[in-house]
Amino acid sequence: MTTTNTKLETDLSSLMGLDGLTDEEKVVFLNEIGDLVLESALLRLVADLTDDQQEALDQFLEAEPDADTLMKHLLAHHANFETLLEEEMVAIREETQTVMSGS
Repeated sequence: MTTTNTKLETDLSSLMGLDGLTDEEKVVFLNEIGDLVLESALLRLVADLTDDQQEALDQFLEAEPDADTLMKHLLAHHANFETLLEEEMVAIREETQTVMSGS
């Protein structure tokens, strides 16, 4: 399980009733949410890249890295990516709270 998924599990477990899920169901759910957070943060990152940075990232992505390798690369090469991830996790948590509270 990735660091993103670990943080999400901590943030969302009680809020969404993940305690009632089997470990396998939790992994599937958190992987899907983690992918959504990663994709959202990546889209925000790409919007701010220079042409050279975009080209370098495109070349890296051509190798089709797994999620953990991609995460490590993005954190190592893009200083603001961790902040983007945190912001996207907060957004997911807030949206979840809104949906779960019926507001």
